[in-house]
Amino acid sequence: MSSWEVHAHKVMAVLSLVTYPTLQLSILPFNEALSTVAPQFVAHLENFIISFTCFVMAYRFRQMLASMPIQSHGLSRIRHYYRLNILLGLVTLMDGFFLFIINVDAMNVVINKEPSAFNKFWLDVFTRLFNFGFTTAYPIAFSLLYPTDAGTGGTQNNPTASNRPMTMESA
Repeated sequence: MSSWEVHAHKVMAVLSLVTYPTLQLSILPFNEALSTVAPQFVAHLENFIISFTCFVMAYRFRQMLASMPIQSHGLSRIRHYYRLNILLGLVTLMDGFFLFIINVDAMNVVINKEPSAFNKFWLDVFTRLFNFGFTTAYPIAFSLLYPTDAGTGGTQNNPTASNRPMTMESA
């Protein structure tokens, strides 16, 4: 990542910490149910941004793979990160998209005082898909942040291998 991307992540973290309670407290005097649902739209936007970032990183890894020689030592490790970035982007997109649909329906119920637009079956399907995306994102993110094997045959069998995470500069 470049330095501006790191700074953008820091700014987004601070904005996220400030936006949720501010949005909830600003809507609370008008409608208590709406103050519960509305801040979740910030989370949807963040999920879409994270999935976009994952796809951009996967694109960068694919470009790196195309420029590497076929017999390169780090080829399998880069492929591993490429696949994990695509998976993380997909499950984060699932997380954001399906909860977005559920929350739009909830907003319709709260604002228009109408029954849900979906029957119980579809709400259950969307909830299960959201739950799958939400719970699957964590193991993928942890394996990206704390790699052990990274598809290279393991560092346990190679005494000269480093257990440090691979960065773009060391690739």
